[in-house]
Amino acid sequence: MTLRSMISVVLLAGPLVLSGCATTTEDERFSSSMDRAAEINTRLGVGYMQQGQNQLAREKLLRALDQNPRYAPAHRAMAEVYVRMGDPDEAENHYRRSLRLDSGNPETRNNYGVFLCDQGRFSEADRQFRNAAQNRDYSTPEFAWTNAGVCARMDGKDDKAEEYFRNALRLNPGFPSALIEMGELHYDRGDYPRARSFVQNFHSVVRPTARSLWLGVRAAREVGDNEQAAMFARRLREDFPDSREARQLEES
Repeated sequence: MTLRSMISVVLLAGPLVLSGCATTTEDERFSSSMDRAAEINTRLGVGYMQQGQNQLAREKLLRALDQNPRYAPAHRAMAEVYVRMGDPDEAENHYRRSLRLDSGNPETRNNYGVFLCDQGRFSEADRQFRNAAQNRDYSTPEFAWTNAGVCARMDGKDDKAEEYFRNALRLNPGFPSALIEMGELHYDRGDYPRARSFVQNFHSVVRPTARSLWLGVRAAREVGDNEQAAMFARRLREDFPDSREARQLEES
């Protein structure tokens, strides 16, 4: 399983902000028009990408970059297109361009961290996640801390992962992604009561998922609560019958 398959990357954040003045020259009006066109084509490209139409997305983003080669969100979106098209070299090229143009953007650093982690470049990914999470302008640093924790676990560094998950939960005690990751971490350590506690906390803030129910089944079994394990199992079968977790339940 990749980190990308477990989280969501930010494709585009905020509109392009253009400064105005009382009088503008023809060149300035042309430049403003091209900037707006680049923003529109970037948003169209992101829309196509979200529909799984990567080739159409690429065409719109190429047009955006032709209109404004220095539009960082277009480079960030193009990086994601190339990830989805299986071209990591081009993806990294556009991530780097986006960061050269807007080095302080925490969403881009978070996305780039996801990319690097899935490439097995864990220390580089860790730097990107920490840079994003510690950016005071980042409105959701818990995302980056949680991604950093998942990546640390992929690198076999569970103590560091726990530290990162705790950072996320200090900022947002009800952040579901960090809660379920802490539950999995404690289960893998053999601390089944704490694993069950994190599952319960997760279910108190969001609807149960196949993953949370399967973890709940296993943790409840380990602490001898067969009634709760049966309840979680029934819910997993009923709500997620075609899930991988439901298959694992039937095989257990």
